[in-house]
Amino acid sequence: MARKKLSVMLFGILVILLGIGLLGQAVGWWSFIGFPGWWTLFIIVPALFLMINYGIRFWNTLVLGVGILLLLKEQHIIKGEMVFPIIIALLVIALGIRIAFGSRFSQVNPVPGFNNPPPTYFGQPDLSQTFDYDVVFGSIKVKNACQNLLSGKISAVFGSAEIDLTEIRVYNDIVIESSAAFGGVKIYAPRNCRVKVENSSVFGGCDNRAATLTDPTLPQVTIKVSSAFGGTEVL
Repeated sequence: MARKKLSVMLFGILVILLGIGLLGQAVGWWSFIGFPGWWTLFIIVPALFLMINYGIRFWNTLVLGVGILLLLKEQHIIKGEMVFPIIIALLVIALGIRIAFGSRFSQVNPVPGFNNPPPTYFGQPDLSQTFDYDVVFGSIKVKNACQNLLSGKISAVFGSAEIDLTEIRVYNDIVIESSAAFGGVKIYAPRNCRVKVENSSVFGGCDNRAATLTDPTLPQVTIKVSSAFGGTEVL
């Protein structure tokens, strides 16, 4: 879990640096977009985040290699016509390594949306009193039916998360934090309490269509939404 939080923090720092770069470009301090191959960072950096989160695995190593190759091509360190043959050669080598040392090359820590997603609509609902649903380069669908929910966090980075909270129960005011970066989050809000949505998105949006009760004696669920180049729906 600590590695996931580190990954999200590093991604936030990347977005800050991107904003600073664009600001400097706008006021003429430097030529940020003029850096040859700057766009390949959006391949390389997410691959590094995935390595931090889930260890060195076959697919994130492959994505990192492709990103580095494209950067070298844009920097004219290797010729453009060499990129495709090199990628094919690396794929063959990687396939051989996976066949020979597959159990050692990958770790058991699963990636939501790839190998072993958390409890979904097709299985038993999650009953955790505090939840932390993270997805990176994938998608998850989770139903939480806890009868005394205390708090929750949702994070989607280059992925999508669909979270059903319609059957939860709360007995005190609680906060659920949701963040989306180059991804999307859909939350089905609880039905037996007051629901308040606080939106602090940048280059993103929040569509709040949740029905809420007005009885002041009922506990309140506050959903704090933050999106960067992503979107959140509260239904």
